Amino acid sequence: MQRVLRIFLLPITITAIQFCVFATDLSGQMNAVSDLEKKFRELIVSSQKYVVTVIAKSRIIQLEETVQTRDSSDPVHIIRPVMQKHVGSGLVVDSRGIVLTRRSVVNGMQSISVVLHSGESMDAELLGIDDIKKIAVLKVREMQLPNPSFAHDQGLKLGSWVFVMGNSLGMGPAVSVGLVEGIIDQERVVIGARAWRGCGGAPVFSLSGQVLGILAARMESSEDMGGLTGMVQHDEYVVVPVGSLLPSIASIADRQVQPEAWIGITVDSDPGRSDLFRVTYIHENSPAAQAGIEVGDQVLSFNDRRILSRGDVGDIVKMIQQSDIDDSVKLELRRGDAVFHTNVSIKLRARAYSAKSSARR
Repeated sequence: MQRVLRIFLLPITITAIQFCVFATDLSGQMNAVSDLEKKFRELIVSSQKYVVTVIAKSRIIQLEETVQTRDSSDPVHIIRPVMQKHVGSGLVVDSRGIVLTRRSVVNGMQSISVVLHSGESMDAELLGIDDIKKIAVLKVREMQLPNPSFAHDQGLKLGSWVFVMGNSLGMGPAVSVGLVEGIIDQERVVIGARAWRGCGGAPVFSLSGQVLGILAARMESSEDMGGLTGMVQHDEYVVVPVGSLLPSIASIADRQVQPEAWIGITVDSDPGRSDLFRVTYIHENSPAAQAGIEVGDQVLSFNDRRILSRGDVGDIVKMIQQSDIDDSVKLELRRGDAVFHTNVSIKLRARAYSAKSSARR
């Protein structure tokens, strides 16, 4: 009887063990998926601050209409101005306010504005256009964010996972994940991913958060692939690698954005206290960060000059910009109840879009 019972229970035991193994394996897979989803959300949050909406407007279009009036039986021809509006995506390439977008978004337009992912809108100046690369470089006011990291040429490899983040007709960000499906040459790479109207100029990121390039155009035929044969899929786009764009960005921006001396902090007054100023932002790896200054520190004096008004802050900014590189300045700060002094070395502010600036700042 015991032997029969033992034989009867054996399949049940094996099934139970298999179920436990399956349940454990399934739980592990679910945890892996959950971790992947969490990391991807974090990646989107960390990258979206570099994605902007570019809005360009012009009144140069004249629309001719034929209307019927009550006073005349003959139709009347009228011409009225019509607002032309282009909406595209852009990439913040330098926290000094340098923005990259596609030439087609802004070319020939009269006014340009840039909308940050926070919803803040800024007037933009067109610094220049590279007709060969078909890019435009814009300038807005300085932004309080670290500079992006550029992958240069090592990121866009055949089979690499990428994600596109753009602003679909200003309703962004819109996110799409895809693969590098083809490499035409050093300046054109094909990815398979979904994109929406308004995503022209959208940045393409690696799964480590580095900028790989910008979305240039949708593939329309196999001729777009430089003679490569094969059917073009519905969601295939040409990406221009960022490594091929940085020299053009530098040649345009450096003509009008001069190198500047800095210490790397932003100072603003406390709400309701026009005579009390605190550090509100510190750029990564800046002289101020290396000196140990922290966000929230109250700035009492600069080289023994008391800071009591916005005029004082403006004067100090000018003094720093006119100083010699490697000069040292003395700041008096208050952190909590402690008052202390620290020396900060003035440095030349590096360009994020320099070919050597590939590390996140």
